[in-house]
Amino acid sequence: MTDKTYKPPKNALNTAYKPPKNATFHLETGISQVTGLLIRDVIVNVTKYSPLHNLKVSPGVQWPATLLMTADHDDRVVPSHTLKYIAQLYHLLHTEAAEWQRKPVMARVEVRAGHGAGKPTTKVIAEVVDMYCFLQRVLKMNWTD
Repeated sequence: MTDKTYKPPKNALNTAYKPPKNATFHLETGISQVTGLLIRDVIVNVTKYSPLHNLKVSPGVQWPATLLMTADHDDRVVPSHTLKYIAQLYHLLHTEAAEWQRKPVMARVEVRAGHGAGKPTTKVIAEVVDMYCFLQRVLKMNWTD
């Protein structure tokens, strides 16, 4: 048995992209290594369509009634995204639209739950009740028997 060190073959996969010496990379995703873009270019492009970075209030125009829903153990849609968005929206409305904004902007965080699969019936009922209560408040409906 010979003791040779493995050397990968030179091909397009490991020789195609050579980053400039002053390039910066996102260490977790390696965006720049895959696409060849510098991270600042990626940030500029993402902020063009990011809902968080494109929140705008028009003077005198009500933001629509908003109910965002998340769960504290959601591994697909991290709850911090919802919370950050609602916090930014609330701050924007409080500072720029406090005089005319009357429609509710709320977030609902389900405790000890994930993305939804396997949710107990009691949690599903509570979620639906909260949605109907939100709609009842927004639409000013009266409950009847």
